[in-house]
Amino acid sequence: MQAQKFVQDLCPDYYSDQCPCIITQVNYCPVCSFLGSSHDCNDCNWAGKCIQLEEKFKDFGPPTMALKEGKIQHIKNFLLPGAGILFFGYATKSMINSISILSTINLISHQQPHYCSIPGVVLDIYHDMQLVVLGLNTLSIREKYLIQQNKEMSVHITKQPAVLGLNKLNRNEKTLIVSSKFGNLLAEPIAQQFNNAVIQPPRDLAPLIKQRLSQWAQEDISTDVSQIVSLGSHTQHKKLLLSLNTKQSLQMSLLNNNLFH
Repeated sequence: MQAQKFVQDLCPDYYSDQCPCIITQVNYCPVCSFLGSSHDCNDCNWAGKCIQLEEKFKDFGPPTMALKEGKIQHIKNFLLPGAGILFFGYATKSMINSISILSTINLISHQQPHYCSIPGVVLDIYHDMQLVVLGLNTLSIREKYLIQQNKEMSVHITKQPAVLGLNKLNRNEKTLIVSSKFGNLLAEPIAQQFNNAVIQPPRDLAPLIKQRLSQWAQEDISTDVSQIVSLGSHTQHKKLLLSLNTKQSLQMSLLNNNLFH
């Protein structure tokens, strides 16, 4: 019973006819390790049909329902302790064409009697499926509740950079990525932009995110790093700046905390 509750905490649809869902095709399944970008089976102990085998016989195309301009249709989301929400949704082709990975957005709920605007970042885009993956920085229980309850939310695309100074870094230099909390969600799309990135594994990382970051994880960071991306709080930025005070040649990029805190 405890094992079943643990899995239901990861995905409430695991024991329903909604499993497998579309996110198994884009390697974001939190239950099946094979469908979560791993090469090893984590033995999910499911007594029914294997999720991976079931997924092979399902056809996930673009949404068949009408999508409204300026809206995103909620498919599924996962609450990540200390890191906000990993959000999956359908969007119109015009919206998908107007955003890119690391675009900043606000999901807006007009549900009466409250107006709510939740900041986030585009983590991935699947054009053929009209599927977008967002990292949302939720600060309250009410925001999490609104995301769970709303099938559609308005989207405001902002022009602010998610990470300050990222475009000034050299894509070929060895780059250290240090992240915490909400910044953990941004580590993967940023690591993919560099030819030689390493990630210092954060503590208490959600298993799904830890699995996705494993290819860049390195406990012992060598001294030949020439660039740093700090995806954390103002405090983390300051500590890194102080520790690097004698290494003037290092280039640094910072999470735009004015947007997410």
